[in-house]
Amino acid sequence: MDGTKMVALSAPRTAARLRRTAGSSAALRAEVAAWLAQRRADRRFRRFTAHFDALEAVLLRMLDRLDAELADPPPDPGQCYERCRWLDGRLAVVRRLFDWYAVKYDQRLDDHPHAVLMRAADEVVRGCWQAAFVVAGVTPPTGPVCFLDTGTDGHSVRRCSVPADFRVPEDDPLAEFVARLPVPVVALPEVAAREPWWLVVAAHETGHHVQHDLDLVTATVDAVRDAAPADLQREWRTWSGEVFADVFSVLMVGGAAAWAVEELQFGSPDHLLRPVGPYPPPVVRSAVLGEVLIGMGTPAAGVDAAREWLTGRTGPLRDRALRHLAAVSDVVSALLGIPLGEKALRSLVDRDVLSHTSRVERWAEQLGRVKPVITPLDTRAAPRVLLAAAVHRHRTTDDADPPLSGRNLVAALTRSGAPGLLAGTPDRDLGGLADDLADLLLGGA
Repeated sequence: MDGTKMVALSAPRTAARLRRTAGSSAALRAEVAAWLAQRRADRRFRRFTAHFDALEAVLLRMLDRLDAELADPPPDPGQCYERCRWLDGRLAVVRRLFDWYAVKYDQRLDDHPHAVLMRAADEVVRGCWQAAFVVAGVTPPTGPVCFLDTGTDGHSVRRCSVPADFRVPEDDPLAEFVARLPVPVVALPEVAAREPWWLVVAAHETGHHVQHDLDLVTATVDAVRDAAPADLQREWRTWSGEVFADVFSVLMVGGAAAWAVEELQFGSPDHLLRPVGPYPPPVVRSAVLGEVLIGMGTPAAGVDAAREWLTGRTGPLRDRALRHLAAVSDVVSALLGIPLGEKALRSLVDRDVLSHTSRVERWAEQLGRVKPVITPLDTRAAPRVLLAAAVHRHRTTDDADPPLSGRNLVAALTRSGAPGLLAGTPDRDLGGLADDLADLLLGGA
């Protein structure tokens, strides 16, 4: 075939290729719009209005920019095909970003096996999230959306960073988009589907978001640095984020937070003496949790109990642990004193959990009844008291019917909490963010 005939045949072929990519873009746009319209019309998703505004602005701006690229194709047929293939790849990133979020929200749909559990978890996260901003006197940014993960423990994905254990690999094109969207995420352990008292880990994970969104990261690092001896400061700085979340979780749910950590970190003596990634050695971490409880007036196993456990043990790991234990009380005191508006972090303490233990015990007993009577539930503290009660029952009672108490917990959590949404509006200009992320998308050629 000569060159003249090839050029003549390329025009309809190129037009068809452009229509194929345009069709993919239009289909994705229609799917995003329909999903958003359906979720906004559903009262179960009303608390996520600000999330949906952010997702809509970003996803549609990306599609707009891709459509603009498609509307100005290169005149050369081969280059036009190459452009379409590149645009198809960019569309795949937008598709994955949409799907990554949509499946997490959709765990709340009635036909999803975890729908009721997720609505219960939302109240736990909302209660922990709002408490910090109320005390600080600050309007909160968009709060976290939680979902049930297949992992064995919880983790969080902040709006400003993607931790190393995030399920999107760091070299994945999706990771940076998730990191910059103002929609923080809390992943909950799969075991919570069978033992819902494990929703208690949400308090720790929400603490990570609170620390970042109240701009307490530097204050936390400074607090542990000033409290720890010079030769231990580097390690305490490394652990500062997790230690802050531990302290926050105790202030929210009391000893239930310490129980969860103990269950997740328990192991051999050698394991208990070794740091684990961004966490202190388990024996030191347990002492931190215990000292927070002691500082709030609740009996607990703190530094003294940890030292007693180390009695008779030898070796450099034991010696290093003792050095860190000597710093724990000062570190905890410094963290509890971090300024939170005109108050201090210790002002977050939930007295219904830590001081009014009779309510925790009473609700724990009611959770085991066929027709429990648990009131009042319409308070900001109620979801946290419920979790403390459920963990208390799990730890102290030979429960004849754990599934019954679990169902009662979930049912009560869905009715608990003060009126209101998860958060008001996104904490930055959506138009500017959408443009930035669209630039990022197009710059990935």
